Amino acid sequence: KRKDEVEDFMNKYQLSSVENKILTGVSSEYDHIDDKFFATLKKAHNIKKKCEQAIYSSQSPSAATTQIEIMEEMSMYMSSAYHRLSEWIETKCKTMLVEQENGNQQKPIEDEIRKAVNALQGHPTLLEICFKELISVRKRFIHVNFFNALKTHIDLQAIDIHTYLSQIFAHVHIACASETEFVEALFGVYDPMNSQSRKIIEAIIEPLPHFISTRVADTYESHEMKIRELFDASHMCELYRVKIHQVLQFESALEICIKDLETQFINSFNEKLKAIKEEITTFVCPEHEIKVLLITKESMEKFTNLMHLYHTSVVDSDRRDEDFNKVLSSIVLPLIKLFQNDRSKALETVIVKETKDIERSNSTIAEFSFLVNNLNVIFTSLSQFAFCGDTADEVETLMNRYVEQLITTVTSRILFQCGFYQINNQELSLEKVKQFVEEFYEILFDATSESNPLYLKELNDIDSNKWVKYIRSRTISEISNAYRTLYDKAMKANLHPNMSEVLYHKPENIALLIDV
Repeated sequence: KRKDEVEDFMNKYQLSSVENKILTGVSSEYDHIDDKFFATLKKAHNIKKKCEQAIYSSQSPSAATTQIEIMEEMSMYMSSAYHRLSEWIETKCKTMLVEQENGNQQKPIEDEIRKAVNALQGHPTLLEICFKELISVRKRFIHVNFFNALKTHIDLQAIDIHTYLSQIFAHVHIACASETEFVEALFGVYDPMNSQSRKIIEAIIEPLPHFISTRVADTYESHEMKIRELFDASHMCELYRVKIHQVLQFESALEICIKDLETQFINSFNEKLKAIKEEITTFVCPEHEIKVLLITKESMEKFTNLMHLYHTSVVDSDRRDEDFNKVLSSIVLPLIKLFQNDRSKALETVIVKETKDIERSNSTIAEFSFLVNNLNVIFTSLSQFAFCGDTADEVETLMNRYVEQLITTVTSRILFQCGFYQINNQELSLEKVKQFVEEFYEILFDATSESNPLYLKELNDIDSNKWVKYIRSRTISEISNAYRTLYDKAMKANLHPNMSEVLYHKPENIALLIDV
């Protein structure tokens, strides 16, 4: 019985000679770290713990002394084991670095390393050494990966700013995700609120802000970025800043770096936008100009290029709408105001009643043509984007008003030149009607001559085919309606037994004849 008790005690409170060798690694047969090592280390830990508990309940001084001696022995074995673990992790890390230098892919973290880190939790000095080695390996991995990516595909896209920046940010985003997975594998969970986890991930990704800021700064300084590129880059920074925050789950130095770049891009964008607005607001429309101004074309081209980013923009919808409203108010609204200046507000429809009114009507028609041409460029651009619907409606209303005034003025001048007002304001006689009809049809059937009022040479000044067709159709309709008024008046006066022969054509045919 006494022998059985001794054996039971030895099993519970002593390590076997093989277990001693496993922990100390004194024999080449037991110099590797595996499941047996961790099981033996756990056994030593449990023995020490049992002895600690037994001391407090022991009634025998000699038993207590024995338990203290066993605790010291277990501590010695465990200390040796912990140092072995620390050295083993350092060796593993050096091996991983060599593999990286040889171009081998980074392997998933080994289960033994995770167990080793967990075992060293109560030994901060040794743990710190291990973490330092692991961080060094991962930082080197990030460095090599980043510059390999630059050489193999990212730098090839340097000519395209959007693609170049998006690939840099995408690579960094993937690197952050990869390192959080590493930390999760190391501790069994990724908890950014845990100071240990956060300290390690921050140390690993520490080179990334420098990588990004250096590459982006080089691009910014070596390439005169256009306003669209700046706008796009600022939104791209915001997108990846949010994505990286979602991955890391705390505000990192990397996120702050990207925020600074975002601010740099948006400030440069705002400066260019301000310059465009200032150019428009200080512009003075030249007199006697009819065609579209260069400032209108260039400004609306820039606006359209920016607006094409609306549906591809991946930032928050409120931020997106705020930015695009800024674009609208800086480019389009000043342009609209440019064509609503005092000169355009003073424009009035000219009703030609005397020969002296013709010159004034020609000048007014040219002004209306100028306004319609420029506003049509603005409207055409705005109508492409649902976001600009209200502003497009405003421009269309303004343009329609100018078109109606143009049509009324053109019609008035033509009717005067055809003699309509002169005969319509007098008491009709057969001779006067015959004279009007003869002159009117002479004009009507010679409408191919540029000197002919019905040639509608004003339409040559309108750039939009849509408006040319509309103005022509409306003008012809107004002339036809005026002819109907005179026709009905002459028929009612009954100045000839067969008055329809004197007038030649019925009113409904006049529009067709003019249009031919």
